[in-house]
Amino acid sequence: MFPKLLSLTRKISNEVLELEELFLRILQIQSVTVAQMARILGYSRQHIQRIADRRVRNDFCAYRANFHHNKSDLLILTAKGQKFLEGKAEDFENMIRHRTHGISTENLGLAINVLELLTR
Repeated sequence: MFPKLLSLTRKISNEVLELEELFLRILQIQSVTVAQMARILGYSRQHIQRIADRRVRNDFCAYRANFHHNKSDLLILTAKGQKFLEGKAEDFENMIRHRTHGISTENLGLAINVLELLTR
């Protein structure tokens, strides 16, 4: 039952992730240009460029040559960025375990049903 609750809670939480974490999670899936990231997230290219530059300075992601476009480098997730995201996932699981401690299986089942309805 816990994995299902964790999965559904993650699904809802993904909708409210901070923009910069969401930025890294997209890079975890696929390397993209700043312009592509801006289109995906629905923000201006300039706003995403500032986030990208900050994340590159902090070594969470890096620019790599884009063979399809000479002027637009690809953003890639670095090992430090991957480790950050893995730590966030572990923190999230620990928080769920802590918050559900002492709640009956029946009540957790009810919560799962409600979350499933909300995420359809």
